[in-house]
Amino acid sequence: KMKAQLAGLPPEQRAMVEKNLPGMMPGAAAKPVPKVEYRKTAETKSISGFDCTKYERVEDGRVEELLWVAPNAAIGLSEEDQAVFGKMGEFSQRMLSAMGPAVGAGVGDEFAAVSKLGGWPILTQDLDDQGKVVDETLVESITHEKLADTVFEVPAGYTQATDSFGDE
Repeated sequence: KMKAQLAGLPPEQRAMVEKNLPGMMPGAAAKPVPKVEYRKTAETKSISGFDCTKYERVEDGRVEELLWVAPNAAIGLSEEDQAVFGKMGEFSQRMLSAMGPAVGAGVGDEFAAVSKLGGWPILTQDLDDQGKVVDETLVESITHEKLADTVFEVPAGYTQATDSFGDE
């Protein structure tokens, strides 16, 4: 179906799609999964009221991201909470792998890697090729509260269906 849709595009649009979505093309090979490691530094600071330690996310030898991590105990995350993040990673891997080998390669590994740091990033900073911060994600606060059971009820008029993975 994708080949037929691409055939109907003007040449410049087709080239752009083929360049930007190579992993979604039929028969596309998976991109090599980069070697990723997390390096703990000695640098610490308080962010959003949490004492954080700086980690570097290094991909194929280059620092790609800085993570300012607060310990699980300090933010109230239990082992059960960490298990939920692990399951989110597994779900992401399954979902994105269905889009093609290049899209799903390595997805979900981030959740597993971060859980090994013993905490959660309060500030994440993405770096460009020169090491300059180009994007930040900040956790301003964390609350722990029980949600009402009604939050998880299926709304009136909706019906249960099975997804393509066989899950409900």
